[in-house]
Amino acid sequence: MLKGNGAVTQADVQRLLRTLAPLMMIVAAVWALRLILHEVAAPAMLVRFLSVSGVVPVAILLASMLIHLRELGGYTAVAVASFALAAVGELLIVAAIVFSLATGWINVFSEPEFSFPGGDPFQLIHITSHLIRIPLVGLLGMGMGSLILWLMRRVVPEGAG
Repeated sequence: MLKGNGAVTQADVQRLLRTLAPLMMIVAAVWALRLILHEVAAPAMLVRFLSVSGVVPVAILLASMLIHLRELGGYTAVAVASFALAAVGELLIVAAIVFSLATGWINVFSEPEFSFPGGDPFQLIHITSHLIRIPLVGLLGMGMGSLILWLMRRVVPEGAG
């Protein structure tokens, strides 16, 4: 992604986004599947197992590997991927909560069993916590992804994928 002069081109960004798009779709698919399973009254354990918060770190891990294997850049690309995937996951959850508030339709992301119980009728604490999670998950993902990239650079030759 970074050329010898440190410049990032539009083509570099497009290649990275094309690589991240399927991972973002997986995060969105887990989000949608969780909504659907809750609606059809699937067992709570299954609904809990399909976690957007759980799939985002896996997506960041895969993104870090792909960044190395496809020669998409270095630690900067890992940081972009981490924050982008964290934002997609958390903003989808916030969208479901806001939709629930706007329509009155209780979904898995707004139901008290899966959110903060108690005196927050507008779910402001819940929404704020997910917005705060974007930089936190991004930073943690960046650390994890950077470690994976560092290990991959030592074990797997670039372009091996």
